Amino acid sequence: ANPGIRVRLFEAEPPGSLDMLVAGECDIAVGFTYPEMPEPDSDRFTVVPLLDDDIRVVLPVGHPLARKRAVDLSQLTNETWIAGCPRCRAHFMSACEAAGFEPDIAFTTDDNLVVQSLVVAGVGIASMPGLVLSFMRHPQLVDRLLRPESRRSVAAYTMPEYEQIPATALVPEPLRTVSATLG
Repeated sequence: ANPGIRVRLFEAEPPGSLDMLVAGECDIAVGFTYPEMPEPDSDRFTVVPLLDDDIRVVLPVGHPLARKRAVDLSQLTNETWIAGCPRCRAHFMSACEAAGFEPDIAFTTDDNLVVQSLVVAGVGIASMPGLVLSFMRHPQLVDRLLRPESRRSVAAYTMPEYEQIPATALVPEPLRTVSATLG
């Protein structure tokens, strides 16, 4: 829509991406928070809420619970798990604690393709954001809603002074538009 604008992508976990924003290394950061984690300082950042993203349990097709529409976390106490990035893992550990168990985590990786491949190989099961599964899903796994409900909030962040940059000011609206189709 704006051919003169050059977009570059830097991948970083939310705390690092906000540090990059403050340091002037990027103009906008898209990140996520979980309910039990503190939100970034809204006095310091302009926050554009984008969507709420359900966390789902990822199972191999032949798993006994794969036919259920939703799976209660307490039904998964004896499973072996593959855990994700540090923030996702912390949220997962908190949910398991609330469900009354400590998960047996065999592998930890923030590579979503590796997580799915390990699940399909029968190494363990995982929890994964629905947003990831909307664009990358191994054909031999299923995802189910997790109960109790678990989700993360996805938002765009910028510094108030960056909103004065014409190219930066153009970005929030397309992000909202695309997010509305995903959330």
